[in-house]
Amino acid sequence: MLNKGRHLGVLLAAFSFLMFSVMDALGKQLSSDYSFAQITFFSSVFSLIPIIFMLNGNSLSSVLVTTQYRYHLARGIIILAMRFSALFAFSQMDFADTFSIILTGPLLLCLLSPVFLAERISVYQLLCVCLGFAGTIVVLRPGMVTFNLGVLGALAAALCFALNTIVMRKMGPKESPAAVLFYGMLFNILASGLLLTNSFTVPTWSDLGLFILCGLSAGLAQLCIFLALKRVSASVTGMMQYTCIVWAGVIGYIVWDDIPDNFVILGSSLIVISGLMNIRHATRQVA
Repeated sequence: MLNKGRHLGVLLAAFSFLMFSVMDALGKQLSSDYSFAQITFFSSVFSLIPIIFMLNGNSLSSVLVTTQYRYHLARGIIILAMRFSALFAFSQMDFADTFSIILTGPLLLCLLSPVFLAERISVYQLLCVCLGFAGTIVVLRPGMVTFNLGVLGALAAALCFALNTIVMRKMGPKESPAAVLFYGMLFNILASGLLLTNSFTVPTWSDLGLFILCGLSAGLAQLCIFLALKRVSASVTGMMQYTCIVWAGVIGYIVWDDIPDNFVILGSSLIVISGLMNIRHATRQVA
């Protein structure tokens, strides 16, 4: 039975992925009227508000001290690419369909880890990856439905997720979580701000509210993950990541009347099962 601390950690992790889903839903809604650069810029600016609470009374300068600027730069580029790719995918596809493909990111990480992190991959893990990609094929149904370019965006976002995780592992545990998040957001603000010079649209007051909510939900999600990891293991928070497919289904139905068909439900289930099996295997290896 979970103690109160672990129970709170699980709830925080689940809530964080709900906030990530809300952020993506708001991004999808705004993408019909605003550029990806503008969405990224405003969401990154307002996401810094909750992230400030991660300082926990420490001075900004003491927390943000780092010698790993190259890794922060690499991560900033990857995050920007991931955000633009995801926004493109969400703008072209149903919400839950897009999430089901993006959730193959942990499986791609499993394949890339031997190359970039010198980690060994077992036969069991390869089987998990095969199961997950079988689920992806079921969702995509090649030859049965018209190909959607949004699929490429979702796959690119999944790849960026894997690369981002690899860079963070390269940084090591000594790097402050606040520094990791701050420098990533700072790069997004600067880069998207430069791109925004040719694509700025003055938002309506209601849309400005959506921009603020998009940023706050992103920052709150990061803060909740930070607090959750103080109470539960990374494997537990990794498992909670797959609640995104549930949130995506609910949000897609409420906002856009999207109803996932049987292929999407079956394929998404295979992706989630393969991901959970992979996390369970990794947890046993550590133990």
